[in-house]
Amino acid sequence: MSRVTIRELLWGSDLPDQETFDVILGADLTYDFDDLPILISTLRNVSHATSRVYIAYGVERAATETFLEMAREHFEVTSVPDSSIRQNENTYTINVAMMQKKS
Repeated sequence: MSRVTIRELLWGSDLPDQETFDVILGADLTYDFDDLPILISTLRNVSHATSRVYIAYGVERAATETFLEMAREHFEVTSVPDSSIRQNENTYTINVAMMQKKS
């Protein structure tokens, strides 16, 4: 039987016992360029080799491209097609990046 654990995490803080997660979800995290290094560091610390990290973002976020470039240094980054999350043609399109640690 699978177990789901939800945790609040302040970027840059440590989790007890170096805890890692199989699936990590994040949304609207790429607003501020200054926050990107600590965000990447935190994602690296809470993920393991087979973790899947999903980051949802709007295309207008200024720091998104920089975040994805920084993430590619440590993660394989692929796009989840927006058609899989668009509800209808009037709905705001959200892009999702799926990331997995590089070996």
